[in-house]
Amino acid sequence: MKITELVEYLETVTTLPVFPLAFPAAEGQYPEAMVVQFLSSYTKSKAGTQKVNIQMIVRSNHPEPAEEYALQLAKHFDMRTNFNVGKTHVIFCDLRTPFPLFVGRDNAEHYRYSVTMNFLVDKTEL
Repeated sequence: MKITELVEYLETVTTLPVFPLAFPAAEGQYPEAMVVQFLSSYTKSKAGTQKVNIQMIVRSNHPEPAEEYALQLAKHFDMRTNFNVGKTHVIFCDLRTPFPLFVGRDNAEHYRYSVTMNFLVDKTEL
């Protein structure tokens, strides 16, 4: 799974602009947006499957919409099975937190909420 494939998939799930790895550098641009990144963590391959850790960070000028966007993403992925992200088949999605977590404010005073999850993927497609 490539990060660009994950961005393309997320663009079908949310109305927010989605960016890989980091928010745009220009302050004030895209006040409501999200970033997606892979988190490093080694897990052994078992029976042709592999776990992929993913973090989505949503931001907004006010905590309520930021948290709501993050909650919508969590609901979309919670216990989701049998879907494709690009060429990668996702067998199962497991949320790592029961609800979006507030992770602070950035330099432009945007509120940020994080959703972290594991995708169990078919390793034969990697």
